[in-house]
Amino acid sequence: MTSDWNQECRTSCAHWSTCTHDARQISGQGRRPGYLGRVSWLCDNSAANPGRLGRVGLPVEQVAAPLSICNGRRHLHPPVGLTVVCRAAKPTRPPGAGRVRGMAEAPARGEATAPVMWMPVGKSCFDRKNPRLFLDKNLEELDEPELVRLLWREFAVDELALSIASNGYFEHEPLFVARENGKYVVVEGNRRLAAVKLLLDAQLRRSVGATDLPQITDERRQQLLELPVILTARQEIWHYIGFKHVNGSQSWQSYAKAQYIAWVHNDLGQPLDEIARRIGDRHSTVKRLYRGLMVLRQAESSGQFDLDDRWKKHFSFSHLYTGLDYHNIQELLEIDNESSFRPDPVPQERIEALGDLCLWLYGRQSTDTRPLVQSQNPDLRRLDTAIGSSPGLIALRRGLPLDLVMDISTGDEELFKGHLIEARHRLQEARGKQLTGDQGDADTLRLANEILELADRLVSDMEYHRRAERADRRRSRTSR
Repeated sequence: MTSDWNQECRTSCAHWSTCTHDARQISGQGRRPGYLGRVSWLCDNSAANPGRLGRVGLPVEQVAAPLSICNGRRHLHPPVGLTVVCRAAKPTRPPGAGRVRGMAEAPARGEATAPVMWMPVGKSCFDRKNPRLFLDKNLEELDEPELVRLLWREFAVDELALSIASNGYFEHEPLFVARENGKYVVVEGNRRLAAVKLLLDAQLRRSVGATDLPQITDERRQQLLELPVILTARQEIWHYIGFKHVNGSQSWQSYAKAQYIAWVHNDLGQPLDEIARRIGDRHSTVKRLYRGLMVLRQAESSGQFDLDDRWKKHFSFSHLYTGLDYHNIQELLEIDNESSFRPDPVPQERIEALGDLCLWLYGRQSTDTRPLVQSQNPDLRRLDTAIGSSPGLIALRRGLPLDLVMDISTGDEELFKGHLIEARHRLQEARGKQLTGDQGDADTLRLANEILELADRLVSDMEYHRRAERADRRRSRTSR
């Protein structure tokens, strides 16, 4: 290796045409000279910079081996104790130079971009803090096949696996990896990692039950042994993941969104308004999700609700965080839209009422209690209406069905008017269909006469009731 090339890289890393030409000659590869890109070192075991990712020069005494080209990826064999990946980040390049194949950009503190490196699949670990997996509370006890089975069952890994088997791994979608407790944890891209591991491991496919995935070619297998990754820290990319999965095109379920927002706010100390601003939320979704999770955690910590004891396996978190916007539910819990976006927002004296609300929303398996809210529309609004009346609230706490509760909370006067309005509407519809729908049979005419007779009796009863009320009022005035 020539000293000129090393000196040039060490001093400025700017004259890339010379570097690329010399690197091609040194590696012995008969490839067309092209743009190499900036060199990045990952000081994996270096005593000087343990675990630090940085762009440094190449001192002559540290260059232990020449550059080689494997599967179209450029590598520089590092000295002992160092792992180096030669990938383009976003270097200065001469006029006319081409873009490096596989170049990716990512957020990093203090820099506009972060370098992409290639990491063996076996070194990448699944994220056991993944917000989408929070409903499975024993994540730490699951081994890797069980985690892959969970991802396969719940999060459509099959679609990704089929795409990767057919097209290969898209290099412009690197995994985001954080080094935690001596492991490389994938904080963004767990579904993609699961898909690749399933394609590479036949035994894992059998264990998970993913036996319908296609066998990949040897060439594809070789390509998938290493994946593009960006080394980062969890707290460095919260706004990127938040935008992508909370407010972006690849949205998580609402419960996972709330878990992530709570981590950013409670653990990282980011204000809710700042979180909303950074991820582009203009509809108070961040605040509403956060409040919903804080109320849920308060219900669990107080013993009023057990999430694992809910009636349905599917957890409709949106029932809770949406219901907390409704006036009567807010009155029930004594919360508002000003001061309730904090941990433990429900006053202690309303904790039992919170337990009631969770029971009506989610039911309880241990007592064979079904939830009153079967679907958010219209049941959630009906529940709020029932809570707003004293008779309705009493009926709810007695465990009556929601339809009956609604009748009780509405009152006979409103129900009577409502039935009359509905009957008139139905009769108007029937009259509109009479010309084409009446086939002249006796049964239909008899039914119409019964309705007429019933209407006559109803009118007579109403007139008699009104005459009686007028007579009572006259007697009352006379007695005075």
